[in-house]
Order: sequence, then C-alpha cells, then structure tokens
Amino acid sequence: MRAVVLFCTILLLLATSGCMAATLEPVAGGPRSTRTIDLDGDGALETVELGRGHRGISIVDGGVSYHSRPKWSVVAAELGDTDHNGLPEVVALLDGLDGRHLALIGRHGGRYHERLVSSALRPAPTGMTVHFVAALGGDVIDLDLGGRLGIRTYRWNGFGFTDTESLE
Repeated sequence: MRAVVLFCTILLLLATSGCMAATLEPVAGGPRSTRTIDLDGDGALETVELGRGHRGISIVDGGVSYHSRPKWSVVAAELGDTDHNGLPEVVALLDGLDGRHLALIGRHGGRYHERLVSSALRPAPTGMTVHFVAALGGDVIDLDLGGRLGIRTYRWNGFGFTDTESLE
C-alpha cells in the first residue's frame, strides 16, 4: 500500500512540476499584515490579514469569515477598489497548479469569496501593486511582467481587467 501511495505521489509531482516551472514559488508564511477596513459598506470594520503562501488571506467580519482556499498559494495581496463599485476588495496574485492568476476577493451575497479569478496569466507576473490614478477612473493594478515587458497597468472594464496600453 505504501508503495502505491509513494508511486502516486511521485506521479503527481512529475505531472505538476512542468506547470509550476513558469511561476515563482511564493515564500511560505512570509510577512503578514493585519488591517482593519470596511469591505462591505456597513460602517463596521473587518479584520483582514494579508500574507503569502497557502491560507495567506483571512477576512473576519463578525460571524462571517473567509480564508483563501488550500488550492491557492498567495504570491501578493493588497487592498483597493479596483472594480470601482465603491467598496474595497482584496486583490491577489494566486498560484495554482495551472499557473498564476489575478483574483478579486470581496463580499457578495452575504459571504466573502473569490469574486473574480482570471485564467492563468502568461507570462506570469512577478509582482503586483494597486494604486489610484484619477485619469483612469480610480484604483488600477500594476503587474510586473519582468524583463522587456516591464510593468503593465490594468483597469476595470466592467467585466474584468484591460491593459491600459490597449486603450490608447
């Protein structure tokens, strides 16, 4: 039985190693920051912990909570109103078996969850920042694509994010 489990584990590692080779492995349990912010517009502050690795994002709002799912490893996370709905959300780069994804995590329908998770990003960004740009209508996301691609700015288009260079 142990031989079968070991064999299956080795097969899984071999099968997934090619998928993960294009992404950076996040530092497990790296520095965490705790913030209080009103994510749902009810006037009460929620506690948000942002860190790296598995279970790197936690939100506590009274009896309602969210913890990033085990399938995701958090590479970077910040707060911002990038979907311009008047409420901040957690913006995160998440590693999964198929690559790196951009996610928005916020409250909808009485619970906190991943409101948007992109398909795997190619090339995989090495970093992310969220900041306000009045000329672009509010908070935007900068993804560091590395090398000659550099930093690309993305803004909300109503359904997802658009590279601002394609808007020019």
